[in-house]
Amino acid sequence: MLKSKDKFKKVLIYYFTGVSEAEVAIKALETRADGYLKKPFDLSDFTDILEHIEQSNAV
Repeated sequence: MLKSKDKFKKVLIYYFTGVSEAEVAIKALETRADGYLKKPFDLSDFTDILEHIEQSNAV
């Protein structure tokens, strides 16, 4: 997995998908993704992700 390598531990990974099946959400969790967003999505949901990225970069 990408995050198992030291140089990628701080890389944020988000799934953006048009598939609404639960399998995709489960895959995102299994691969230790930082977030999951299915399309079409609300702008507020996308803004939340951007804020999370900004906060993560501030650390």
